Amino acid sequence: MMQPTQIADARDFYEHVVKPDCEQYLNNFSGGMAHAIHACMALYHMREWFSANAGYDDKQSHAYWESIKKKCPALEHARNIINSAKHVQLRNGQTVRLQRDREDELDILNDTSHPVAFVVSILPDGTRYDLREIVSEGLSFWDQEVRKLKV
Repeated sequence: MMQPTQIADARDFYEHVVKPDCEQYLNNFSGGMAHAIHACMALYHMREWFSANAGYDDKQSHAYWESIKKKCPALEHARNIINSAKHVQLRNGQTVRLQRDREDELDILNDTSHPVAFVVSILPDGTRYDLREIVSEGLSFWDQEVRKLKV
């Protein structure tokens, strides 16, 4: 992909930051923590680019974020992951742990399997989220939103 000379709007940020970061994590079978965190960071911060692109003031931007959380809960998980990674814990004092996991992926064409590593987030209550799902859902959400932009 050709490197942009600038990132001027939400579509640019999506095409040159969000998609590449997410694809790098999703297509990397080593389960890299940095790739997972970067993908979540890009997904979460896309909301600011989208709000700015739409000309939202602070109140409208907040309302937009509240609507996003309902439409795509994965983006709230992405937010919690990056805030916990950055600040060690969330405002409520809880931490979201990240851990690499492995599973065997079946290659139907060659009748073989190979190990695939991925990252899971683990909440204090033990709930686990596969970051491949969070990143895929967030990417799909933003893809639809960017298509609606009149840029």
